[in-house]
Amino acid sequence: MRKFLFLLLWLLPANSYALCSLSAPSASFGTQTTFYMQSTAVNTSSNTNVNCGTGTLNLLGSDYVAYAFTTANYLSGTRATMKASASGTDNVPIQLCIDSACATELRQGGSYRWNSSALLALGNSLNFVIPLYFRTVPG
Repeated sequence: MRKFLFLLLWLLPANSYALCSLSAPSASFGTQTTFYMQSTAVNTSSNTNVNCGTGTLNLLGSDYVAYAFTTANYLSGTRATMKASASGTDNVPIQLCIDSACATELRQGGSYRWNSSALLALGNSLNFVIPLYFRTVPG
């Protein structure tokens, strides 16, 4: 039996991958008119809760969480847009940002990676609350 367990240890892969669940961010800009949104930058934020389980595992130096902006219902270039209605012509572009100053913007087709040290600053060893920031683009 010991030989079997020893051989089994050698057959297991050296790398492991965590299956994490996450919640989609749900941001609201409140009740605003299109005229106001097209002339003033409006900021809001939301959190994404990342749950990688429970246990005694900890983050390794090579661990990370990647956030990718793949698509949106309405786009203006590589930015998502808000529309007053599906058939409306008023479009308000939105910036999806990693930080509150919007110094790092995430555009369609792009991704951002939180490394293990950044994740440890956001939560405990396996569960994280990742803030996302949204800002309308006047014009």
